[in-house]
Amino acid sequence: MKPTKNEIRAKMIKERDALASAESESRSRLAQERLLADPAWKSAKFITLYVAAKGEIQTDLLLKAAWAEGRRVHL
Repeated sequence: MKPTKNEIRAKMIKERDALASAESESRSRLAQERLLADPAWKSAKFITLYVAAKGEIQTDLLLKAAWAEGRRVHL
């Protein structure tokens, strides 16, 4: 039987929470750097971000870059 959306979400949260802090920070930084290099980021005038909680990908690099580049930021 195919897993439900909630089962997949629960599994991914469990795996995310099991990551060591250093590994989580490293993956978070890598994800942000990849987005900063993306043409969609470079052409965007408005950026919508979130404040990370409970092991989510951090957005601090994105926020600093958006402000430095003069983009409008929505949190």
